[in-house]
Amino acid sequence: MPRLPFDFQLSVLGLSEVNHAATKSASHVVSLVDPGTALPHAIASLDSGRRLLLEVYDALDSIEGRPAPDHEDANALCRFADTLNTTNLSHLLVHCHMGRSRSAAAAAIILVRLGYSPDDAFERVRAVRDPIWPNWTLLEHGDDVLVCNGALLHACRAVYRRVEQKFARWVNDPRPESLDAMPLGAVRA
Repeated sequence: MPRLPFDFQLSVLGLSEVNHAATKSASHVVSLVDPGTALPHAIASLDSGRRLLLEVYDALDSIEGRPAPDHEDANALCRFADTLNTTNLSHLLVHCHMGRSRSAAAAAIILVRLGYSPDDAFERVRAVRDPIWPNWTLLEHGDDVLVCNGALLHACRAVYRRVEQKFARWVNDPRPESLDAMPLGAVRA
């Protein structure tokens, strides 16, 4: 992992897991939610400089009325990352609806912008949220904006392979309940 000039806590959560305690300790929040989704008051009331809201569906392609992540979303994540520094970042909370796709991709993009390699970025995300299945479309745009020349996508493919091997049941049924049914210890292996 890189040695940044500062350290911070990272949380990657689903919307149902975001509670007052998590948001109270968060210095910065990134929300990736379906358009029109109501955010918890603790997030909505944060100073606008400490939060970023991206209203986008967890989709690979936009269809009428259902926007997928786009280039501007990746740019917004990088601009937000550029505002983070030693004096103002202690706990970054990134969430979407399930905490496994949009939020995992967004967290990886932010970490790469902060100086992590793509592999290290995904390792850090996986250390706090596992399994993850990052939104490929958001990562394609992030790879382009960050000028990673495919490295972000290559690192994500390794994440996908690991999940397919270790969590095949979840890949076929990605509902939160399917993780609950897994044997204890299977998730962290």
